[in-house]
Amino acid sequence: MKALWPRASTEVAFTWSGAFDTTRDGLPLIGAVPGYRNILAAFGYGGNGITFSFLAAELLGTLLSGGSSPLLDVLALDRDLPANDAPSDSQA
Repeated sequence: MKALWPRASTEVAFTWSGAFDTTRDGLPLIGAVPGYRNILAAFGYGGNGITFSFLAAELLGTLLSGGSSPLLDVLALDRDLPANDAPSDSQA
């Protein structure tokens, strides 16, 4: 970046990561990261990223402002997920 804009700062203030995947129940994982204070996450959107990213923003904003929502239990990172019922290669 310095070559294109010499006055630019190369100091990194924040970082983020994005990965594509989905959960077994098709719902995203949104909320506090268990075992870590002040760390929130939102991932597992699959093909519904636009809808779930808006929901994640709303729910994480609610958490940050001290509120709660029953959806946070439904979408919790440590919720029980259904067993993977996909047939194995030997069953296909």
